[in-house]
Amino acid sequence: MSAAQGFTFSLICVLVSLHSHLLTCDALCYFPTELQGEFLMQSSKSEIQYSSINITADAIPIWGMCHRRIGNNYILLDNFIGDNGIRCFHFTLKSKNILVVRTEGLGECYTSVGAAEATCLHSKDYQTTELLLFKERDVGGEEISKSFCPVHGKFSFRYNLDDGIEDKEECSNSLSVMDSCPIPTQPSSSVSLHFQGCSFGDTNMTFHCLGDWEGPGNQRYVAFLNPSEANNGKPRYRCALYHTDRSGKVYLAFSSDSSCTSNLHNSTSGYETMVLTPLKEEEYPPKVLMSACKFPEWMQGTWVNLNVKGQIMSFADHSLLKMFQILCIGTPNPATNKFPVFIRDECGGEAYNCIWIEKRADNVLEFQLGLSPSVTYNESLCIDSNFPHRNWITQGRLDKLDESPCPITGEYTGLIPDNSGLCAKLSSDCKSKEIMYYTMSECESDIYEERDYRCLGQWEENGLMYTYTQRRDIGTYECFVGSIISETEIYIKEAGEDCARSVNPHNRGMKLTNKGKCTDSQHNPVPWDTGIRQTTYPHPTGMWHSTRPPYVTKPWKPITAPPRIRNEVAKAGSISSYASNVVIAVSASVLFVFYTSLS
Repeated sequence: MSAAQGFTFSLICVLVSLHSHLLTCDALCYFPTELQGEFLMQSSKSEIQYSSINITADAIPIWGMCHRRIGNNYILLDNFIGDNGIRCFHFTLKSKNILVVRTEGLGECYTSVGAAEATCLHSKDYQTTELLLFKERDVGGEEISKSFCPVHGKFSFRYNLDDGIEDKEECSNSLSVMDSCPIPTQPSSSVSLHFQGCSFGDTNMTFHCLGDWEGPGNQRYVAFLNPSEANNGKPRYRCALYHTDRSGKVYLAFSSDSSCTSNLHNSTSGYETMVLTPLKEEEYPPKVLMSACKFPEWMQGTWVNLNVKGQIMSFADHSLLKMFQILCIGTPNPATNKFPVFIRDECGGEAYNCIWIEKRADNVLEFQLGLSPSVTYNESLCIDSNFPHRNWITQGRLDKLDESPCPITGEYTGLIPDNSGLCAKLSSDCKSKEIMYYTMSECESDIYEERDYRCLGQWEENGLMYTYTQRRDIGTYECFVGSIISETEIYIKEAGEDCARSVNPHNRGMKLTNKGKCTDSQHNPVPWDTGIRQTTYPHPTGMWHSTRPPYVTKPWKPITAPPRIRNEVAKAGSISSYASNVVIAVSASVLFVFYTSLS
């Protein structure tokens, strides 16, 4: 089929939809909250234009209602296209603000679920159209959350624009400077670029970081927002490849548009390239340089936001959006697991402090810093009064991961607190004891949420069981606190990413009752594809039940109330929000299919 024929076919599909757009379609699956929100996508290859995409609880209005979920594949049924509007989409959450969607083609329509399912992505080798979606607004219209920037510190840099006009580097000297010190008034973490001594003159630019994810080889992708480029024909969203060599030098190459493919070959070859050389830091104080202290052997290695190597502990703080170097000094106290340390951040701030570290399980550690840092070293840094609270930072191991069975065996069911119409089910996987499954549904009908967890470790503290998990479907990390009443009854509650000790499962937690022994897994065997390395996406947004406000506002309460369902729409005598977007859907679909026909 030629490009023109493909466009004509797709346009006919859209026009046919005008006859049937008032029909409603029952959704049989739902999108995880982490995928929901308002996104922008480049809609044309010939020029920089963006189209808006809204992902709701059970629909993407321009593509269809959620009909079936198979792992990270979603079958969407588009009533605008009538009987020919069935397609499969594969979703991969690359970071909190970056979503990659793969499909056979936006101009392809199928008449049966089976035919559409055959096009679903079950292998990374399958050839599909890849769409890069940039989150603009979170659920409820809230601003997107800030992202830690993987290119952190202060650098001098060289810059080259490969536009085919000339072969010379635009910034061939080392006068230009980049730094990643966060500015509180900006909506995201950022890198500031100060171009100096370049062929185009001196200028400043700021990029907001949207997240990074695994790329080919030892390279990684990173996405930026350039707020200064708006409605001027230049890309507002940028994708780049980068890698860091042993000396700390960073190689960064950008594509020519908002995709990750156009004129981007590798981290040293792209439409725009930069070579970042770290600026020389001040020497550490003699007290630090002379120390023979090392962190415990069991700590060594890579954790979620932590890397430990000998004396040095590198911590990416996603709350403060800074990278910290924590160096062990002095004499550690093995009885209390407290270590005197020297801390320096990427912006030059430094202090002496004490770190308290606890091994909770083979795959889980927790630490906290004392509340009385000092500009000079003193022996009282590690006294108990500097640790009055139990506010821990919890970390899961990423390398040398040991299997850790989940604390439950069998199938447990119960009612969601404060909403007797919703039921929850928690079950273990008999073949893989470190896996457990959670579903939430109306007690008599649809499933609203399906989640898979990998248990990394658990421990008991003050009569409560804490379990640290990885969410397999989206790749985030979550902690749960439970109370085992008997072999048949447990209470459980979400405790955040850092296992908050203030959470009591007996206070508005879920009561679950054992309904059966362990049986063979009946869950879909399609492997999860998160595409996320957790050092860049640490914050979980899903939860079982929590009394604290989540930082992502859901369209319904966290597990305590159902989403806006179709029978409510029917009772109101109005068309669904899906159908109410007909004009937007038709316009956007024409742009999308035209873009696809040209690719």
